[in-house]
Amino acid sequence: MTHVDQARGNRRGWRGFWEVGGLWRALAAAGIFVVVTFGMGWLLPVLTGVEAEADATLGGFWTMAVGGILPPAIAGIVTLLLVRSLGWTREIFGPQPVRFRRRGLWIGLGLIVALLAVRLVIVDYGSISLGTIGLLAVFVACVGFSEELAFRGVVTQLLRRGGDRERDVALGASAIFALVHVGNWVGLEGLSPINGIGIVFQLVFAFACGVLFHVVLVLTGRLVWPMVLHAAIDFASLAVVAQGVDLLPGEGAVGAALTVIFTLMAVVIGITMLFLIDGRVGREAYGLPEPDPERAQTTS
Repeated sequence: MTHVDQARGNRRGWRGFWEVGGLWRALAAAGIFVVVTFGMGWLLPVLTGVEAEADATLGGFWTMAVGGILPPAIAGIVTLLLVRSLGWTREIFGPQPVRFRRRGLWIGLGLIVALLAVRLVIVDYGSISLGTIGLLAVFVACVGFSEELAFRGVVTQLLRRGGDRERDVALGASAIFALVHVGNWVGLEGLSPINGIGIVFQLVFAFACGVLFHVVLVLTGRLVWPMVLHAAIDFASLAVVAQGVDLLPGEGAVGAALTVIFTLMAVVIGITMLFLIDGRVGREAYGLPEPDPERAQTTS
């Protein structure tokens, strides 16, 4: 019997399955989140009779509410119930067990936040109705809360419990996060050779953002700040789309250019930050034995 099996023997049932952690349980948790999110996105329009659209975040009130806001809100509630059922509320929402301060991480994060602030300021809010702005704010708040709770919260917790180094935790959680967002892209644009470049770009960009959110988590020590940054990035992107900005010269070209610059910087800085992450929580922090004593000695 392995150390992991012994740990499971002491922790049977629902909690016993999750408390051991590891990659497969992290994938299972992400799978639950995906099923609930996409399932609600399909089921709610059927139940309410509201016509579903490819991108429900910029439709009418009921389209945005039913197709855009409710699916991530319900997924967030389900994820929160999972957290509470495992007794992890304090561990996930409280101070993080890993804290490190590298100047390069703060500088990179500062550049991202500064450019994001510029993007938010230059949006022509006068061209967007107050109702749309309000609905977008609620939507990105629901997405930021639910996705960060799922990936920087539950998935990260499970990978840490598996004994991974913090860099590997960030790598794994960001990769799972990116794969989920590729599913979003395929759902919106379809799967074809023409969309292949977009899928690859979405994969890279989502992965880099995942690393950024992880860095914010460990630098600040609180899950709320990745939620805020996630919501702000989504709001800036959707606000630019809502005011009718395109990549052609003319009105809105500055906002479009900043969107491209921000995206490229996020990719470069996010991937660079991955190599600056260090440390390891260790399974002993959760009362779990190390699955491999030699690995524990070399990584602690």
